[in-house]
Amino acid sequence: FKALESMVIKVVCPNKMNSSGDITENNLVSEYKDVIRDQDKKLADLQEKYETAVREKTALHQRFLQIEQDMARLVDENALLRAQVNSGTVGVGSDVMLEVERWKVECNRKDDTIQNLESELRRLRLNQSQQVVLQEVNNDQAKIQELQAEIERLTTDQDDLLELLA
Repeated sequence: FKALESMVIKVVCPNKMNSSGDITENNLVSEYKDVIRDQDKKLADLQEKYETAVREKTALHQRFLQIEQDMARLVDENALLRAQVNSGTVGVGSDVMLEVERWKVECNRKDDTIQNLESELRRLRLNQSQQVVLQEVNNDQAKIQELQAEIERLTTDQDDLLELLA
């Protein structure tokens, strides 16, 4: 950019030159304009990156402040709970154990329900399979009867033809 600056200043300042000088000047001005356009583009890209970085920094800073607040709250809650446990105002053992037992009973009840439903599902699938097999057997028996009737008809026709030939 600096190398072209002096040449551009010469071009911009009113000076009388010949036509070959005008071509050189036009090339220099064109090159200078290209350099300026390139720099403008780079500047716009950098400005966009800067704005994105500022937005990200702001979001991260807000998240950091939120985490600090959450951490301070949790530290306070932890200290309060420790004080309650040490003073004996919280019946940790009995209440927690009762809750654990209640959840164990609930889990066992749900496990039994799941096992019953799985057994019922297996029974229904077996019943469905048996019905499908029974339907296939009935279809096969009907087909066998049709084929036996066809065999009897063909046998009768064959006997009739043999009598005619005899």
